[in-house]
Amino acid sequence: MKLNKWHSSIKFKLMVSMVGITLIVSGLSAFIAHEGSVAQRQGIAKNFEDQAGSISEAIAAQFYERYGDVQAFSINKILLDQSPKNVPALVDHFNKLVALYGIYDGVIYTNAKGDVIAANSLSSDGKPIANAKVVYGKNFSDNDWFKAALAGEFTEDKAKGFAGTYFGDTNIDPITTEMYGTEKYGNTFTAQVKNEAGQVIGVISNRANFLWVESEYVLAKTTLDAMGLQDVDLHLVNKNDQFMVDYDEGTVVKRDLTRLVKGKFAEEREGLAVRATKGSGQEFGYYDDPTNGAKIAAASHNVSEKKWIDAIGWTVILTTTYDSLYAEDIKMQKQLYIIQGLATLIFGFLSWMFANRISKNFLQVAQRLGVAAEKSHKTSVELTVASRSVSDSSTEQSAAVQETVSSMSEISSMITQTNSNVKECTSIAARVTGRSEQGNQTMRRLASAMDAVNHANSQLQNMANIINEVSAKTMVINDIVFKTQLLSINASIEAARAGQHGKGFAVVAEEVGNLAQMSGNAAKEIQLLISDSQKQVLQIIEVTQARSKESQAVSQEALQAFSEIATGITAINERLAGVTQATHEQELGIQQISIAMTQMDQSTQRNSSLAAQANELADDLGKQSAMSFRIVKALRTIVVGSTALKTKRSDDIVDQLMEEDTDAAVGQNSERKSSESNEKNSNLLNLVGRFEEKLNNKSSSNEGGASGIPDLDGDDISFKKPA
Repeated sequence: MKLNKWHSSIKFKLMVSMVGITLIVSGLSAFIAHEGSVAQRQGIAKNFEDQAGSISEAIAAQFYERYGDVQAFSINKILLDQSPKNVPALVDHFNKLVALYGIYDGVIYTNAKGDVIAANSLSSDGKPIANAKVVYGKNFSDNDWFKAALAGEFTEDKAKGFAGTYFGDTNIDPITTEMYGTEKYGNTFTAQVKNEAGQVIGVISNRANFLWVESEYVLAKTTLDAMGLQDVDLHLVNKNDQFMVDYDEGTVVKRDLTRLVKGKFAEEREGLAVRATKGSGQEFGYYDDPTNGAKIAAASHNVSEKKWIDAIGWTVILTTTYDSLYAEDIKMQKQLYIIQGLATLIFGFLSWMFANRISKNFLQVAQRLGVAAEKSHKTSVELTVASRSVSDSSTEQSAAVQETVSSMSEISSMITQTNSNVKECTSIAARVTGRSEQGNQTMRRLASAMDAVNHANSQLQNMANIINEVSAKTMVINDIVFKTQLLSINASIEAARAGQHGKGFAVVAEEVGNLAQMSGNAAKEIQLLISDSQKQVLQIIEVTQARSKESQAVSQEALQAFSEIATGITAINERLAGVTQATHEQELGIQQISIAMTQMDQSTQRNSSLAAQANELADDLGKQSAMSFRIVKALRTIVVGSTALKTKRSDDIVDQLMEEDTDAAVGQNSERKSSESNEKNSNLLNLVGRFEEKLNNKSSSNEGGASGIPDLDGDDISFKKPA
């Protein structure tokens, strides 16, 4: 990226940024203050408006009392006696009521015809009324208040409990004005007077001074002053929008009777009162004063309470200037703007100081960064050369380790095969041992059978002897047959000699001769058979004896051979057990070496990969060092706004930031990696050496052939080492 020489400096940027932040914060503060001011002004306006409501409630409460006072006065039994002699008592009674309540200028009592019977002679402060007797002899039958009360046309609101009193709106009362000789401003409260039979016998009228309302305005003014609202005008208008109270200051309401119940508020206040009195509830708003153009704030509240008759139509109105109503808030706003302005100026100055300081520090860091970048470049070149050497060595080591791992894998495979063959030989030897044991048992049975044959030969000899005896007995039989034949012949001769008497004996002699002939023939045949049997038995005995002797000799030789075979097989089994154990241990050792070689191969591959990464990182470091030079140049441009740069040496802050020596850290890291690699190679060589020693110990402990393959040559059993 090509930097322009007119590029703005970091000092200017920092100042602009910090001043901008200050302005933003000030703007936000102003916005928050404005929102707070709006809420505060709404609260002030609400309080101002509520004061109008408070006055309205106070007027209603006073009205409720006055409305009931006249009815209370009318039911006093002293009013039942209208005779002249009771007049002094009535006057005294009225004077006491006026003094007690303090708000009534006069109490007028007339009969049903309108003639005055009695009136108070003292004022509320106990002073005599100059023209108190002027009312006597007058008739008020034509007055509105008398006619309305006598006719029962009262000012009522029965839903709220108001009934039985006529209320006369505010005016200058002609009766009390004539009595006192000065204008009296107020209202009338009039009620009927009835006898015990409930008949109307007269009318009583309380002439209330308007102090009963104005005193509430004085109290409200005191409250407003305590709230800080001194410049408030308090007004009361009737339903015709006419003034009844126009009060702004003092402890006593000043009455301008030229305006009261004559001038109209709407004409002076441009319609605000019309809007307030025509509506319902309370209102708040602003208008411009036509006399001076000042902005006026006004709050109005229609007198409409539970203790008030709405038909009367009074409205309380409070007015003040906008600046007076919100004086405290306006003052706080001005103070806030002044504080924000001062804070902006102070922060701007501090921003300039801070930016100047930061700019100097950046220049010092840039200078140190340039030196460090130059050192990094040199280090990266050396690191590249070293990493390439390490990478080449790691590659060669990895190839050698891979060949070793391959060889160890082949050896492991051969040992595994040998172990399998040994196990198979062991199985075959076990089977041969079983067979040889079976052969021994068979030969034992053969020897036993030969003994049985010899025993059978002896029995055959006995049979030959028996045959000889039978042959001898047969010869005896032949002799008996021969003699029997001779006797038969002799008998036949003798029978012939006997003649007729010897015929029967001749037949017997003939039969005996026949039997003897047959016995002789049979004896000859038996002798022939016995002679043949004897010859055959003798031949069998001779052959059996010869074979038996030969079989005994062979069986003895076979027994001796099988015994020697069993002994040899037992020795083979013992040797095979040793071979199996040695082969198993060799297999375990080869597996351990294979695992170690695999780990070394993985370590070598990781070293090779790390060397390649180190080589790449060295190249990247070289590129980054070159980039550092460009960054330094850009940093200088950013700081001073120009490619030209003249700076001082670094101060304490820069020295603290640039303490570490990169070359020392790189050297320590390289030395640590080399040490770890040498340690791994040494451990591997030690492991191989221990395995070779283990193999040699196993070979020497097997008596020259425990690890070999058995070779069976004739009767000798020997073991040969595998090639």
